[in-house]
Amino acid sequence: VPANIGVCTDVVIRSYRRLGIDLQKAVHEDMSQGGFYDYPHVKKWKLSAPDKNIDHRRVYNLQAFFRRHGAALPISHNPYDYKPGDLVTWMVGPSLPHIGVVVEQRSKSDPRRHLIVHNIGYGPKMEDILFSFRITGHYRYNKNNKLIAGRRFQKSNTNLASIRTDYNRLMRELAATPIKKHRKRTKQKSTGKINLAQLKSESGISDVDIKALLGK
Repeated sequence: VPANIGVCTDVVIRSYRRLGIDLQKAVHEDMSQGGFYDYPHVKKWKLSAPDKNIDHRRVYNLQAFFRRHGAALPISHNPYDYKPGDLVTWMVGPSLPHIGVVVEQRSKSDPRRHLIVHNIGYGPKMEDILFSFRITGHYRYNKNNKLIAGRRFQKSNTNLASIRTDYNRLMRELAATPIKKHRKRTKQKSTGKINLAQLKSESGISDVDIKALLGK
């Protein structure tokens, strides 16, 4: 991809290549060697296997990779927390994730705040946008970051096709199972019978006399 075009993630990939880190390869290997289901592929894009040509170019995948390798930092609104070389992700629209690199240069309006190199569709630019959008992630990744223990998943022969088959079978079984409807309790209609206890309490007449009056 030419340097003057591409997407936001290309800026990150190229930056790390200059540092001798092949992030494209690292992401693909992490997904291929047991980490696939810790990435948003299954739910978001419904893919069943890694794709080395596109996986590294998705913001959500880079976020998953950085989390898995202990590179995630707290999100804050303190400009001093963001150092040159850090990565920041934002949500610039209802469903448009974005990523950029913190650089040495500082904002003219606030010298405490570093500028960001990013590409939002017009080629790589250096701009003062750190707090312009809602921050969704803050990362600091280098070659010393290792996969967090316990984050590697066991390989399995189970694939999406078998999962869908099991799901469809379960749905059919549920559809065929009769559902017991609970009858609503309705207020019983009065039969015209006199409640003996109520009559006794209101009249003061004994049980024997009441039964005699009622012919019981």
